[in-house]
Amino acid sequence: MKRNLCLDLLAQRRRGIPAGVVSLCTANRRVLSAAFEAAREDGTDVLVEATANQVNQDGGYTGMDAAAFRAFAEDAAREAGLPLERLHLGGDHLGPLVWRDRPAGEALARAETLVRSFVAAGFEKIHLDTSMRLGGDDPDAPLPVALVAARGARLCAAAEHEAASRGLERPVYVIGSEVPVPGGTTETEEGLRVTPPEEFRATVAAFRAAFLAEGLAEAWDRVVAFVVQPGVEFGDDGIHAYDRAAAAALSASLGAAEGRVFEGHSTDYQPEPRLREMVEDGVAILKVGPALTFALREGLLALSHVEEALLPRHPELVPARFPEALDAAMRANDVHWRRYAHGSEADLAFSRRFGRSDRSRYYLPVPSVQEAADRLLRNLEATGVPLTLVSQYLPTAYDAANEAGRAPDPRTLATARLRDCLRAYAAAVLPAEAPAARTGTSRTRILARPRRYDVLGVGELNLDLVLTGLRTLPVPGREVLADGFRVALGSSTAICVAGLSRLGLRTGLRARVGKDRFGEQAAEFLAQYGIDASLLLVDPSRPTGVTAALSHGGDRALVTCLGTIDALEADDVPDALLAEARHVHVGSFFLQSRLRPGLAALFQRARALGCTTSLDAGWDDTGVWDYGILDVLAETDAFLPNEGEAKAITGLDDAAAAADALARHCRVAVVKCGADGAVASAGGRTVRRGAFAGVVPVDTTGAGDSFDAGFLYGLLEGRDLDSCLAFGNACGAIRVARRGGAADFASREEALALVRTGEVRKVG
Repeated sequence: MKRNLCLDLLAQRRRGIPAGVVSLCTANRRVLSAAFEAAREDGTDVLVEATANQVNQDGGYTGMDAAAFRAFAEDAAREAGLPLERLHLGGDHLGPLVWRDRPAGEALARAETLVRSFVAAGFEKIHLDTSMRLGGDDPDAPLPVALVAARGARLCAAAEHEAASRGLERPVYVIGSEVPVPGGTTETEEGLRVTPPEEFRATVAAFRAAFLAEGLAEAWDRVVAFVVQPGVEFGDDGIHAYDRAAAAALSASLGAAEGRVFEGHSTDYQPEPRLREMVEDGVAILKVGPALTFALREGLLALSHVEEALLPRHPELVPARFPEALDAAMRANDVHWRRYAHGSEADLAFSRRFGRSDRSRYYLPVPSVQEAADRLLRNLEATGVPLTLVSQYLPTAYDAANEAGRAPDPRTLATARLRDCLRAYAAAVLPAEAPAARTGTSRTRILARPRRYDVLGVGELNLDLVLTGLRTLPVPGREVLADGFRVALGSSTAICVAGLSRLGLRTGLRARVGKDRFGEQAAEFLAQYGIDASLLLVDPSRPTGVTAALSHGGDRALVTCLGTIDALEADDVPDALLAEARHVHVGSFFLQSRLRPGLAALFQRARALGCTTSLDAGWDDTGVWDYGILDVLAETDAFLPNEGEAKAITGLDDAAAAADALARHCRVAVVKCGADGAVASAGGRTVRRGAFAGVVPVDTTGAGDSFDAGFLYGLLEGRDLDSCLAFGNACGAIRVARRGGAADFASREEALALVRTGEVRKVG
């Protein structure tokens, strides 16, 4: 259901776009909150990975298993206002790492349980790490790559079985035989070795053979990256910076990975230009962890100096003494830092407070340390932070604070250096330059801009002339009376987008209208519903399209004059516009004769730029029911035909069977069955949801498009398939139960209330 960042990454790179993904390997709540707030502001997604020693079936050092970590991360995302569909979770170093001192059989059995728990909790990216020696392995001989691969394939088989048994989306995998230890090296490494190309090719061949031997050919296709050593590492007091020349041969060997990328571990503290070079050279997944908590610690230590400077002016305050509390916790339990620090007592004290290994991250959650940090922030909230002290101790935050005329709140200042770190990684994975689109639009750094729209509608726009209360539909030679008439926003795409806007999403519409009063009125309707109408193209050669909607009983008949409805072409939608959206929706596929030929390529461009896509079919009055729709579905995340359309496209007589058949061509297929609800199929799983009882249809115009809006809202919010269907049915039910104005579309609160109570609130 949810778009997979790593699959999107591979699609972009196959199109020649040197993009990357940042993986945040941390379980620190303050770090996650800052990252989620930044992502919310920028309109971007976040990948968070839990490492096996942090999170496992025994609790890890966080005390959480995979399900608890997911709940923990989702709670932090909600608190930060980040939609859950933009939060992605991965498991890092999943394997026998924690149990490597036990006999191999026992260690691998525990690793299988670990991997299964992550898959069961819905983690979408799984790093299978079997690179370490286990009890019984020869301690003096290199671990054979074939053995590493066989153990990795065994864990993959366990993951695949778990996903299949639960009807879950299958995860993507990262594998490798030369994996840096998590958390940085414990010693200074001289002359760090870059993985030789021949060893990398041997690793690929060994893992491929092991996967095929386990019957995992389909899972092999979902291997997205290999872990190698590109020549980067960090220790307590230094880093090995990326050397592009030294890694050139390894980068050139990436072709052996069959379209995959490298995953870079221990990229912490790399200068931003080196990170950018790594991504360009194929190390496209950048994992960072200690550098994040290091930056948070920098912020808290800097604020401690601010507090120290202010205390003489505020004797009423109880000093927080955060540095002392942190050091006391570390000295009381040295298990997490002792191996990483060396030298005299003074050297050890320096390492505890300033070391790059940042072993303090294990102690920040200690209650006494948390209380000291909270007191520090409360003290500074009470005193305020003078700009002069921001300049002195937090200089990277000073310019913005000085321009605003005041310092940010202390909690924001505490994460200022952390945000600097996050920005460096975000800049590194965004293409500095990419090939121009066919339209000639420059794509220089377009991905660096925040996404303006949650949903971009592409396609048709017209006005609906709606006549309601007909006692019968008209026949030639006879006049039929209606008891109501109104002019309303029309077209499948525009009505769906209006419904999404009413649900609280940011929307825009790319369509053509005529240079006439109907075109002006259509733009006014868009503005009324909160849709960006500035994207409309005016075509003086055609009139704006119009549909007469004749509502009779529980159904309606439509008569359409196309005008500009089918005038939009795929080249009217440049990449620069697609890059402004999280999701692209197109309605009335069969009606849009000029858009159809280029729609598969348009959707492919959209997905390569990080968008998800959806399509509604509309009726084919030619009776052909083809026009390359299956090619478009291959680039479609959600296909939303009604029952008649689905049966006509597939030639099947059953809605569920039609949904299953269509789902083989797209990610999820949803068949709308009117008063019988809807049925959806995804990943081999079929879900049916009945309509809400007691709904008296007043006006069915736009009911299917309102369903689309509700379903897509659920999809973008990260809800499961059943919840998406319920939300779609709710929006459709509210639409048909009302007539007139903006109240035709369900608000988020109304839809949630209907899902909860089953009662449609009457309006007007």
